[in-house]
Amino acid sequence: MVAKVKGGYEVERPTADDDTMFFINAYLDNLYGPIGSDSALKILLSLIKPDALPNQIYFATNRAASILELKGRVESHKGSRTLIDSKIAKISVKYAQNNRISMEEAMRRFMNSVTYESLVDTETGLFLEVFDFVYDEFVEEINSNG
Repeated sequence: MVAKVKGGYEVERPTADDDTMFFINAYLDNLYGPIGSDSALKILLSLIKPDALPNQIYFATNRAASILELKGRVESHKGSRTLIDSKIAKISVKYAQNNRISMEEAMRRFMNSVTYESLVDTETGLFLEVFDFVYDEFVEEINSNG
């Protein structure tokens, strides 16, 4: 169901966020196990968190988009857990794909890294950085540790 809001449309039901397709592709590449298996589906659903998907607003015209204001960097850590969980999952999936290892092994390696410790420590602010930056930090750490 779609409702008109000032300058655009708000989808009133949860909609797939930017991470959803990433996780679905990983599922389709058998990274969570055989497609259709209970374990693969359980991992996929735990990553996309279908019950927690946000409502989204669609700005249909340039005029509608012109009402947006840049608010700057988020100062509070509200929602940090979601950002952190998303980055942990995406880094693990990408690392597993790039190194042809299991998702479990990729998560084990990442969660035993200094990069992971910095990511989950909200005081460092690493969780606010873009995914590619955090992933590159992790890969550099792994490569430098041999």
